[in-house]
Amino acid sequence: MFNRIRQALFRRAVHSVRWVRRRLLGYSDVTFAIDRYWSDERHCAVQGWMAGPQADIESIELKAGNTWVGAEQLEARPDIASALCKPVGSVKGFTFQVAHAAPMDLSFRVKCNGRWRPLRVKQPPPDCTERLEVPDGETLFDRFVQEVNARHWHVLEIGSRIVSPDSESKRSLFPNAGSYTGFDFYPDANTDIVGDAHRLSEIVGDKKFDAIFSIAVFEHLAMPWIVAREINRVLRPGGLTYHGTVFSWPAHERPWDFWRLSDEGLKVLFSPALGYELLGAGLFDPVSTHFRTLRKGQAGFPNAAAFASASILCRKTSDLQLDNFRWPSDLGAVVGDDSRYPEAPSRPRSEKT
Repeated sequence: MFNRIRQALFRRAVHSVRWVRRRLLGYSDVTFAIDRYWSDERHCAVQGWMAGPQADIESIELKAGNTWVGAEQLEARPDIASALCKPVGSVKGFTFQVAHAAPMDLSFRVKCNGRWRPLRVKQPPPDCTERLEVPDGETLFDRFVQEVNARHWHVLEIGSRIVSPDSESKRSLFPNAGSYTGFDFYPDANTDIVGDAHRLSEIVGDKKFDAIFSIAVFEHLAMPWIVAREINRVLRPGGLTYHGTVFSWPAHERPWDFWRLSDEGLKVLFSPALGYELLGAGLFDPVSTHFRTLRKGQAGFPNAAAFASASILCRKTSDLQLDNFRWPSDLGAVVGDDSRYPEAPSRPRSEKT
């Protein structure tokens, strides 16, 4: 009898505590899901969402070692809220990226004379990333922006459309430019001229620009050597051209994801023979790469130096001599009539920025 009474009182106490947490403190059962997770010996990234039925979710933290780290991104997820079967107070999507407070310890065991002996590495594993001395291409775009603003130049951006939700117009970077013109394959609020960059000079006609740039475009050009020629045709002598593209990067915007270019590859496209003077070219955004399945003889592959991005900055010195360089430029003949660049939806923009 005494045990039954004690158990009943305990259940009542637990129920009371839960009631207080739900009603007075705003706590309740939280539903959550992990959408993406990635980790290596140095970093961890987690993406997912949490739903709080009774109260708004104000913050989410992740424990890294002995430290609590706040979410890098925390945003409402109405798509999840509408898909849930029960009403919720709020649904928040979260993103964490953290560096491990300390590299993981290594534990081994070794068999000697028929017996296993455990071994533990007491110091943290060394950083075995290979160092590769390459020119740094990260600051070249800043040099381009500064000169355009200082000289009040008329600038053209190839690939001006706002494609991804976290991207923004580059128009605001040129407050002192003579003008900013956006050029893209598809229209949007940030694009002034719609057309194929392989026919840039044909589309803009006699108009000339003092500066031309692109960011994350050259990997999507079926014939980037054609576009390098077209840029020469519409760039004034003495003008600048900057281009940043991907070097080690996942496949994206397929089927029009054609090329991966290094700084050396960009130097070939914008060579002196095509009327360009090299001001700088390099790699940036160091990354580590690894196989998802083990490959024999490739144990050190993730330690090899790799870079996500490449860039080049040039000045036009002369007009292109067409007798030296002639290429066919029929895009349909190269990629096929059925192949199209994906029409990713753009964010609505009330005005150009």
